[in-house]
Amino acid sequence: MAGGTGSPVARFLSRFLVRFVIALVLSTAAVTAGIVAVNSTIDSELARIERIDVDTVPAPDGGANYLVIGSDSRAFVDTPEDALAFGDPSKETGRRSDTMMVVHVEPGAGRTLVVSFPRDLWVNIPGGIGNAKINAAYNSDLGGGPNAVIATLKANFDVDINHYVEVDFRTFESMVDAVGSVPVYIDRPVVDDFTGFIAVEVGCYHLSGPEALAWVRSRHLEYLNPTTGRIEADARADIGRIERQQDFIRRLAGIVVERSIDDPLKGRDIVHEVVDDLRVDRNFDKRAAFDLVEAFRSMSSTDTSALEFVTFPATEGNAGGQAVLFPDRTSGAALLEQLRTFASAPAPSALRPSDVRVKVLNASGRAGLADDTMAALVAAGFVRGGTGNDMRGRLAVSEVRYATGAEAKAPS
Repeated sequence: MAGGTGSPVARFLSRFLVRFVIALVLSTAAVTAGIVAVNSTIDSELARIERIDVDTVPAPDGGANYLVIGSDSRAFVDTPEDALAFGDPSKETGRRSDTMMVVHVEPGAGRTLVVSFPRDLWVNIPGGIGNAKINAAYNSDLGGGPNAVIATLKANFDVDINHYVEVDFRTFESMVDAVGSVPVYIDRPVVDDFTGFIAVEVGCYHLSGPEALAWVRSRHLEYLNPTTGRIEADARADIGRIERQQDFIRRLAGIVVERSIDDPLKGRDIVHEVVDDLRVDRNFDKRAAFDLVEAFRSMSSTDTSALEFVTFPATEGNAGGQAVLFPDRTSGAALLEQLRTFASAPAPSALRPSDVRVKVLNASGRAGLADDTMAALVAAGFVRGGTGNDMRGRLAVSEVRYATGAEAKAPS
């Protein structure tokens, strides 16, 4: 049976996708990716990630809310080349939030929702900052940080956060460069003098890491109006940037998922490049990682609608002598209720890996992949059934085949 995003092969592989998930979410923001082969490898990769003290709430049985922050910190800059690319940390100090998302995951119900909170939302920030744009909650120069963001989301929207994930500039670039490039269609000539992004012609651009960062960070995009022939500023600023970020994350996630399923070792290598630059809460464990797998495994580079991304509704206005966005809590009421609600966890399966005997045939064209995959499966508890090469030669997709009456073992 051929594998697809919702097929038995996808469910089969989900047990080994923790590396994919960590990188995918953080590239989002997730954003993140690779297939993990053995439990000892999962532990070693999780151990490499920086842990921070965050005031999260214990996750309910039915899923979790993950706060994903895109930080503009330059703390990692230690060479002249990095300073040129990302900025001088002695001049651009502190940490500010470029991206703020809540990833709501309900694995048992098969539901995932990603909500972006525009940085210009006018809210009350507990702890002394007071009324300000929501991105000020993360601003370390103002005394903010992860805990202030979590407190702000709770105070203004009554949303609990169960896990925290943070990605910086270098992590994002590394993720894109690890997959080679990400295709983006640009429908008009555009330029942003602040981030340095420029596209002089209409068409599909394969963006490298630095180009992708400039594209998703752009808040001062100017474009050529084909009707007037004049250069005009993007009036939607932050909202336009959020839409570009969401579209890019979908595309990046689709590429990572497809490559990880086609070649688990490639997926592992992708994530190995980025985990050193991540920051997560101290309770981020295997369960948190595997729950995220369920959220992102349906992604496809050819179907960017597979995951629901929304932006919290708001109206334009002025406050504190500046243009801001006022949260529209009436229009956003149903959205907030989704973030607060979790389905009951499904009953655990009685089937164990040791009940399943597997045989692995290599149809990838990569020598030794069947043996490597079998070693991973055996280490995870499955019973060795032999390896070899598929007599049909190279196949475009992975397959899981099972005998009549063994249907229950296929998804395991």
